[in-house]
Amino acid sequence: MRLIGWSTYLACSWTWCIGMFLPALLMRDFGWWGFVVFAVPNIVGAAAMGFLAPGGEKLRAWTETHASAIAWFTRVTIGFHLYFAGMLIDRPLPFWSLPLAAILIVLMISAARLRPSTFVRSSATVLLGSLVFGAGLMITGPTPDHAALAAGSVPIGAFPLATVCILGFGLCPYLDATFLRTREQTEGRSGLVFTLGFGVFFASMIGLTAYYAPLLSAAGGAALKGPVRGWLAAHLLLQACYTVAAHAERRMLNPPPSGRRVPPAATALAAGLLVGIGYLSRLLPPLGPMPAGEVGYRLFLSFYGLVFPAYLLIGFMTSGWSPRPLSRSSWRGFVTALVLASPFYAIGFFTTNAAYLAPGVMVVAVVALITKATDRRHPIEPAPPGPST
Repeated sequence: MRLIGWSTYLACSWTWCIGMFLPALLMRDFGWWGFVVFAVPNIVGAAAMGFLAPGGEKLRAWTETHASAIAWFTRVTIGFHLYFAGMLIDRPLPFWSLPLAAILIVLMISAARLRPSTFVRSSATVLLGSLVFGAGLMITGPTPDHAALAAGSVPIGAFPLATVCILGFGLCPYLDATFLRTREQTEGRSGLVFTLGFGVFFASMIGLTAYYAPLLSAAGGAALKGPVRGWLAAHLLLQACYTVAAHAERRMLNPPPSGRRVPPAATALAAGLLVGIGYLSRLLPPLGPMPAGEVGYRLFLSFYGLVFPAYLLIGFMTSGWSPRPLSRSSWRGFVTALVLASPFYAIGFFTTNAAYLAPGVMVVAVVALITKATDRRHPIEPAPPGPST
């Protein structure tokens, strides 16, 4: 049962606003192939961490070296969910759901501080709750129209999209504090835990997303009325609250080395601003071919498709799992990769031309190779001070 608990913990902490919403956008644009290129790299990449990441002192030393990057990953992830909640206010989330969500998150974190195993022990209940809400949606709601999503020939944009998914889902797990915790706590059984968590439990969550995807994408979610709206809102809130609380709890248990903490008032203000920006994005006119809210959503996605993967790829290629910080040449390579790849990602993410994504990924890979060669020619230098955590 302990292994099941860690597996469901992984699945629920990874059922983000990405897994609950991005498949709907990709299926809208690419049909069932959009779901395939999302699901396969996601499940395989996340499960692979259980086999590829070292354990013990080696993992702890690596985690300490990259503590700033892990902290920023946590911040962006929490911020992404706050924006997502604001973006979905009124369709399908009712206004009163936000204060309820805030209360749930505080209660979860408070319980975890009293009993550290709270999130692991409660994860199976959270997963079961989402499955119950999904069943309610299927029983009481209209049958989603999947007819237009029939998988025929592979859309041309699916191939470059797959390269971004492979890069992002293959690397981002290594900055996820909940993944790192699970790998450390399941020594000797991590391969089984990660395989079960993503191959079975997480797969069921994104399978539910594939079911309701047409309801979300049709007329901007206008079909979400009556009971179906309630069931879907309950699922989205439950998983989002669990994810935010689990990541916030990890952050609180790993304070910054400087000892400085963000004042609660500043945290509340930042959270309110992100929710407000998400809500106001619904009121803006479309930006090009997509709603303004979706543009903001895709902007957050760029962190997981470009920023964090580029950091990790360059770090792994130059230092592997050693506790050495990134050298100056590695930081230069990281910045160079972002600058050169960003135009390709911008065109691929914010227009209908996904073909530009593949060259963007290629730029990141080439810069990483050049950076590795540079580091081989020059000794590792101390890294410049990173952002304050």
